[in-house]
Amino acid sequence: MANVTFEHLEEALALLIDQLTENVIVPMRERIIALESRTPSVKYGGVFRPENAYTEGELVTHQGGLWLATSAKTRTPGQPDSGWTLVVKRGSA
Repeated sequence: MANVTFEHLEEALALLIDQLTENVIVPMRERIIALESRTPSVKYGGVFRPENAYTEGELVTHQGGLWLATSAKTRTPGQPDSGWTLVVKRGSA
């Protein structure tokens, strides 16, 4: 067994803490700052119309339901790969 001193242990622990801070905590802090600096916005696009262009995060109503655009799409909500997620089903909240 190697002769481990408190100085060696202290150095190894300091190195580990530095690496953790640099590789995990700093990027996480930067990500939190970026997320918190975004301006939250909700845009209601009215009743869905296939000829309109919608942006990600926009809300529309379609067949009595409230739909959220998960990407910039113009396909009809409720169809496969339409880019819409049902938020509120007709008649329920």
